[in-house]
Amino acid sequence: MGCSAVIRVGRRLECPRLVSRPFKDVQSPSSFVKEVPRNEAEDLLIQAEDLLIETGDYYLQTVKFIPYNRNLKEFSRQLRMHSTKGEVLLWNRLKQKQLRGHTFNRQKPLGNYIVDFYCKPVNLVIEIDGGSHHFEEIMVKDVERQRILEELGLSFLRFTESQARFDLDNVVWEIDRWVEAFEEKDRL
Repeated sequence: MGCSAVIRVGRRLECPRLVSRPFKDVQSPSSFVKEVPRNEAEDLLIQAEDLLIETGDYYLQTVKFIPYNRNLKEFSRQLRMHSTKGEVLLWNRLKQKQLRGHTFNRQKPLGNYIVDFYCKPVNLVIEIDGGSHHFEEIMVKDVERQRILEELGLSFLRFTESQARFDLDNVVWEIDRWVEAFEEKDRL
């Protein structure tokens, strides 16, 4: 399963919220998008940092696209209709941009997997592990799935079903603290 990065370059004034990083191979674009393999994206970032010293006129934004398996769409709908009580309770606290104005998806296909909750702006996956996740075979699969998705740049927070049901305020607090730390780091 491959992953690509999209490089968007434009004049800094067009999008002042972005971290300014100009792009070396561009003379004076108003904006363009270039898709490159993930391994080439790092080289482009290094080139962009070099140009920042030279001109400072352009910014560079990279966005990783996580592959979407359309074959999982119907299964993810079924999972949403049969959510656990802990998932429903947490969803009621995450939906409609209630947490720091971010959109969360539930039972979201990412690559060849479906995650319980996903927040794209902060690359965060939240998993609610029920009783079946304590079996060794399931735990091994969870670890492998998490490793693969982390290689795509995602971060994970895991909670138990009982935490989501009986300690929901602390679960939401931990998610909020994680998102706050991500936003603070992103501002630097």
